[in-house]
Amino acid sequence: MSVLLMRPRRNEDDRAALEDRGLQTIVEPWLEVSAVANEAGAMRLIDLLGAAGTKWLVVTSLNAVDFWQGQLPAGLLEETIADNPSIRFAAIGESTARRARELGATEVLLAEEGTSRYVADAIAAEEPAPVILPSGSISMRSIPDTLVPKGFVMHEEVFYTTTVVDTPPASALQVHHGGLDAVVVRSPSAARALHQHCPKPHASVALIATGPTTAREMERLGLPVWATSPASSARAVADTVVHALASPPRQDTIQDTSEGTGQ
Repeated sequence: MSVLLMRPRRNEDDRAALEDRGLQTIVEPWLEVSAVANEAGAMRLIDLLGAAGTKWLVVTSLNAVDFWQGQLPAGLLEETIADNPSIRFAAIGESTARRARELGATEVLLAEEGTSRYVADAIAAEEPAPVILPSGSISMRSIPDTLVPKGFVMHEEVFYTTTVVDTPPASALQVHHGGLDAVVVRSPSAARALHQHCPKPHASVALIATGPTTAREMERLGLPVWATSPASSARAVADTVVHALASPPRQDTIQDTSEGTGQ
């Protein structure tokens, strides 16, 4: 059985977890990410982290941290965190929590459900404090929408963009005609890419959402969600794929595939 991984970066863990379970993988990006030049914003966030008093550093994306660090002197972020024990950390998913610890965090508020709304609600239960949020061009509005009315001050800077690839990927035809067994859809952006290049996946292809936010976007686009991973870790995603492929297809996932792939 073959599974499509469509992220532009960091497919290695998913690939290893799936192959450990006897599944073949095809890696082909349907999205691309690129840096946004924002050196002033990068230093602004560093200055805020170094200011007196409690503040939150919210890690919602590995890309956000990578592209932020790419515009800072080497080691400056880690040094700033080490020098300021008043920084509190929050993350969405195990991978972002791991990155926060690599940067120097000792305790990380982790969104168990893998959603920005969960972590925003958890922070909102604390005393208001500045919130530092490195992000991409498609930001998670639930965080500021939840925290600002509670008296938190948001400091957000954009360091990368995410766009759908212009040329339809070769795997789009495989998804349309049933040449693959499953597709891992790891973000709302990936759901939109799938819908753009293959709006009518074959009914036999299991579409696996990583978390409820992605599942809701797939449903909004009319894409059938076979299963939703309860966590964003590679292990949880792989287990969800295996379980979905072992289950008989639901009738409500069957779609007419007589029309085009969007190519």
